[in-house]
Amino acid sequence: MSSTAYWKNEAEKVADTGEVTDTDEVTDTSEVTDTKEATDTSELFFQANKDDSFNKDDIVNWIIEDCDLPFGQKVVKLQNVGSGKYRVLYWDSGNYKFAEVKENCLGKFPVKSHKNLKKNLISEIEHLLVRNKGDLGNEKYSTFDNLYSSIESAVNKIESKTDNDMYQLMTEFDARLFDSNKKEVARIDYFYELAEGVYNPNSAYSQILIVPLSTSFFYSTTKLKKIFSKSVFSQINYHTGDSGQIEKDENVIKDIKKGCSDLCALLEKDKLTHLPEYAWLKKNVIDNKDFNYKFLVFISDKTWDKGRYSRYAEGVAILSTLAWLSFSPLYDVILHESNYEEPNYWGRIFPQGDMHNTDTQSKDIWKQTTKLSSIEDLRPSSYNTDRLFQNSRNLELVNIGFFLNNIGVI
Repeated sequence: MSSTAYWKNEAEKVADTGEVTDTDEVTDTSEVTDTKEATDTSELFFQANKDDSFNKDDIVNWIIEDCDLPFGQKVVKLQNVGSGKYRVLYWDSGNYKFAEVKENCLGKFPVKSHKNLKKNLISEIEHLLVRNKGDLGNEKYSTFDNLYSSIESAVNKIESKTDNDMYQLMTEFDARLFDSNKKEVARIDYFYELAEGVYNPNSAYSQILIVPLSTSFFYSTTKLKKIFSKSVFSQINYHTGDSGQIEKDENVIKDIKKGCSDLCALLEKDKLTHLPEYAWLKKNVIDNKDFNYKFLVFISDKTWDKGRYSRYAEGVAILSTLAWLSFSPLYDVILHESNYEEPNYWGRIFPQGDMHNTDTQSKDIWKQTTKLSSIEDLRPSSYNTDRLFQNSRNLELVNIGFFLNNIGVI
């Protein structure tokens, strides 16, 4: 049952050049919105039908027992082939492969273990490097090329470590990413720290203010509720949705700056200067004489609460992982929102361009993959591999850079 119009056709051969013209919006999520892919989507996608076998939270799986594939292997779960088995797609030894795996071997989440850890970790890094290779070579994104080279070189350093070494290093990094004692301000501060050391092209994050004032903060006490009702933040709608939003209008930014000053004064009046949000306002707004941010990033309330192995934040696929280590969904959303382009701004900070990736788009590609009769029919483009593995290849590379820098191998 070979497909003659799968993933990469003549119209899509430009997909790996890193050049995009698409806007930073998804207008019709039932079709591909990236203009760097074929515009005639009928050649690329099967029409949606009433097949309910696609479950967006059960597509990327891991092998959780010793059985048909090695323990810890990441796979894309495809169709049920009967006899208690599923067909899966996976990456191994430089190639994509199909296999049939017992259902009880598959898990929606990986098992935290040192077993096969270094092997799986290196294989996933090599897979990600292949997925990102088509984004290299644009001098505008030399920082990305440098990060790619650093991660490529780090593989040899990882080879010298044991499974137990990597387990300990990953456990320590995971504890920092998902420290339950870290509230919004501390989590944003840690993001800036990671970005400064790994990926901050043209000092982009000195021009982006990520606002850690959540609705849960304003509603945490009666006093704060009253303050919220009097502040500019009760009049704007930045905390809704399931991902994040940006504000780039200079006049609105000025209004928000004044609102932050008013909020700071109210916190002082009500003797709430011990709060980390107050310290953040003082440092970034009140005492910041060079307040010259190009735009602000606001995080939705739901995004603050997303935990490990989350798949989507609205139109953003955020399943960035490395072996059993899950990276922060919050940081994926921040990186996504940072990739904004408009005249008079520094431009996109990632060569990938538009990073929107919906569950509908993933379903389209997943359905095509289930119809392939052999691995020879698989001709993966980088965008559609993103959709199957439910992440952005550029963002996952940066997340892995955060980890590898943290453990001192890049």
